[in-house]
Amino acid sequence: MSHFPILIWLVAVREVAPPDEIRRFWNAKEDTPNLDAFIERSPSILLGTTEVTVPENVGLRGPVGRVFDLLVLRGTTPEYVLPLIDDTLTADLLACLEPDPADPAFDVLPAADLATFLSAHAGEHLATRDQPVSQG
Repeated sequence: MSHFPILIWLVAVREVAPPDEIRRFWNAKEDTPNLDAFIERSPSILLGTTEVTVPENVGLRGPVGRVFDLLVLRGTTPEYVLPLIDDTLTADLLACLEPDPADPAFDVLPAADLATFLSAHAGEHLATRDQPVSQG
């Protein structure tokens, strides 16, 4: 099933990025030099593998896809932000990791490890970083 698998990291960002860069970040635009630098030097954790979103796989990207989709929603609605790591976001992200019988067999970080990372970075902001999985 996996046609375009990607690895997703969660990144705890302390520094404040310019609002126009946050907007470009969530809209998948290039040219976010400040935010890119913040992400590069911020603590991160590998969440796991999902697929690039395409119309054919909506709802079939597993727990990592659900986490990513939630962060995009929280990061773009009602305004562009990097979501604040707080108790509400933590609970919602952990709920996204709950297995579903329809989930593909993607690698996923254990929920306890995610909870530990989020607790250690409470009050910071969450961004994502991704990388295509090499197919070889």
